[in-house]
Amino acid sequence: MEDETKTKEDETKTKEDEIAILNEYLDDWKKKKEWKEGLRAQNTDCKSRPEENDLRKLDSSLKKNTAFIRKLKNYTDSQRPGICKEIKTLNLTKYIGEVTSALLEAKYKMNDLPGVVEVSSLLHQTYSDFSSSFLEAWTRILSFSKKDTSFPNPNKLRVDIRLYAELISTGVFTLKEGLPLLGNILTSLVHMDKETHAHISIILSFCKHCGSDYADLVPRKIRILSDKYTYELSTSNLLPLGKQKKCEADA
Repeated sequence: MEDETKTKEDETKTKEDEIAILNEYLDDWKKKKEWKEGLRAQNTDCKSRPEENDLRKLDSSLKKNTAFIRKLKNYTDSQRPGICKEIKTLNLTKYIGEVTSALLEAKYKMNDLPGVVEVSSLLHQTYSDFSSSFLEAWTRILSFSKKDTSFPNPNKLRVDIRLYAELISTGVFTLKEGLPLLGNILTSLVHMDKETHAHISIILSFCKHCGSDYADLVPRKIRILSDKYTYELSTSNLLPLGKQKKCEADA
């Protein structure tokens, strides 16, 4: 009798723990989805960009703008509030190229990326030529030829690909602008790595952090638990269903 009682208690505890894991995952996914959708809406509708006359009233001094660009090169997430505040006080019109280069030179950690996306979004919402300049810079660092057999800095590439994918999913780059380059770099990773699998960690990192956006990928454990307890998993509305299915098949 005691054994049966203990077994039931264990089963109840297991169920509670598993449901807690599911709820934690779903809550986290919901917050991230709402954050991205909010930014995407703001980045898609940039009708309230400052007029040229308004920008002229801001500080365009070489000293202040150079100092700002230096901060971008040495970005840490603790600097994000100050950087966002400075964007609203500086006239960076003549320095957009330097700004985009600085954003790509910085050595980010994964937990820096949401802040970098917010900084990039604010710049995009302020300067109409920011995204085109930024995309050109990304194209330079993420373009590889078929003759390449390896990448110079896999650890940085792992972070770069996630950041670039987040910039697409939040609307700094449109799908039409951003997806071709993302597809090319992921395809290159797979094709040059068929035998050694040296870059599989980069692909897995992309699937872990961005797979839910681009292919509705869900961790296997979460999928099993959702089926077990008949939980409905949220889906992404970033890509049309056809493109999403293609990404899922490729993944």
